[in-house]
Amino acid sequence: MSVEEDRINKPDRPIPAEITTPGGAKRRGMVLTAPWCGFAIYRPDLIIETCILIIATITLGMNNLGRHWFVKNTICMSVMTWGFLSAPRKSMGASLPNTSNHLLAIAVWVGLVAHSQGFRDVEGDKETGSWTLPMALGDGNARLLFAFGCIPFGYMSLWYNDMAQLAPWLLAGLHVLVSYRFMTMRNKKADHASYMWILKTFCIMCGLSSLEAARLISPERPLEMAVSYLFSGWEEVRA
Repeated sequence: MSVEEDRINKPDRPIPAEITTPGGAKRRGMVLTAPWCGFAIYRPDLIIETCILIIATITLGMNNLGRHWFVKNTICMSVMTWGFLSAPRKSMGASLPNTSNHLLAIAVWVGLVAHSQGFRDVEGDKETGSWTLPMALGDGNARLLFAFGCIPFGYMSLWYNDMAQLAPWLLAGLHVLVSYRFMTMRNKKADHASYMWILKTFCIMCGLSSLEAARLISPERPLEMAVSYLFSGWEEVRA
């Protein structure tokens, strides 16, 4: 659906790397979509998530709306993140406390920080006519908005939904690190590395939600405090 862009920005993907063909990818997609939709019929409580993912995928890949930064990142990435995480949450059984807040916090966060892709993929976006944040505002202004707008508001969304409190210093430090990198390291390789730090932060936040569900941490007993207790207890055992 965006082979020309992938040839420039992500040549290691299956189609530009000639591991498969566009036709083969479409056939595989159809084969995988059938049981996916079938499972949603078997589990009607997952129909909303399934429809959201299908509609967002079509929007991103089959029309020009998906090339605009607001539609691609702010809307589609947010709702797809919610659907992507909500479905397994429901599938695992009874919903655990605070997980609905965590889903909302992470979804809003992704919609804000996903604009970081635009800094790394400028060459391909120019070639394919994508209207990303750097294309709309210019590289310098987009980095300012991202570092001092998107990142702080992303952290605020985590705090408002009681998620940042699970590891306030760790998450704050990661957000500062990402902002610093995008403001000071302005080349494609560095932007890709900075984007990977965002993905690592996403994985850490999912892990924090699981740790709270397991009652190992909480807003009153954040990760930093739990780790300090762990090490202090270990020192007592050794003594």
